[in-house]
Amino acid sequence: MRNYSLDNLQSSNFFNNLVTQINDVEFYNDTMEARNILLGLKKAIKSNQDKLDPELIDQYREIKVRLKFILFLDISNDEVLDLLKHHIAVGIQMGYIDLLELLKTRISFLPMEDRDAYKDKIKNILLSNKEMLTRGKVKVGEESVGASVVNWLKVYNVAVGGGPATNLAQSNFYVRNSDFIHLSDKEKLDLKELFAVYEYLKRSSKTLSGNEDNMFVEDIDGSVSILKDGVFIDVSAVKSTPPKPSKKVENFLQATAPVSGSAGDTDAVSSLAAMAQQHSVGSLERRAIEEEIARLK
Repeated sequence: MRNYSLDNLQSSNFFNNLVTQINDVEFYNDTMEARNILLGLKKAIKSNQDKLDPELIDQYREIKVRLKFILFLDISNDEVLDLLKHHIAVGIQMGYIDLLELLKTRISFLPMEDRDAYKDKIKNILLSNKEMLTRGKVKVGEESVGASVVNWLKVYNVAVGGGPATNLAQSNFYVRNSDFIHLSDKEKLDLKELFAVYEYLKRSSKTLSGNEDNMFVEDIDGSVSILKDGVFIDVSAVKSTPPKPSKKVENFLQATAPVSGSAGDTDAVSSLAAMAQQHSVGSLERRAIEEEIARLK
């Protein structure tokens, strides 16, 4: 169990190791570990609030924010709104968090009649968010202002309009806006994620393009499509490809392959079963071995 003592909280080594662990937790989407760290940090910082440097408290606060984004599907609806109101820039800048997909999944938990109102709340939060998302300034009208979430959205709305934007309008913005053109590649990606979230929030959940529920549709000719983000994707031609075993498994199968119906079948099945246990459930290697076992039986 991690020791959140005052000495550790003030230690740069402890802090750096914690950041490294948070990076791993984010990469693997380890929500259980995220929850444990968040609870431990909350309790420790509350107990040592008056003994910690304010700047260090801010650094730990950012770690807690990152953990909450990892736990985005587990926190309450009000916590989600508060998180987006004060820290959406952190969520957008996290490398392994897809904020748009998290939002869609989160909103899909709500009854259909409540979704649009909740999306409007989030949209209004974005349109008043003063967090800085990129470096430097952005030109709003004739004035150069801080490159905050709200100011970038003002610029974007002037360029593409207040309603749902077409792909062409968005593309024109990306190649013509001088402030956007001079951003780093990472900043451009962050802004595109912000605009994608904003565009999604404009669309009613009662429309095909704004609905969060992926639906399978079967045509009269038997073809199957999935409706995702208002687009029908034909999945009827998708076939399951047998997994290709690793070289180690392939060599073992060749070496132990008995003559069909021989007494060696039983020994081979036993050996294969033991080998299967060495691989995780659902892995390609285990599935390949299990298929061979089924064939021998």
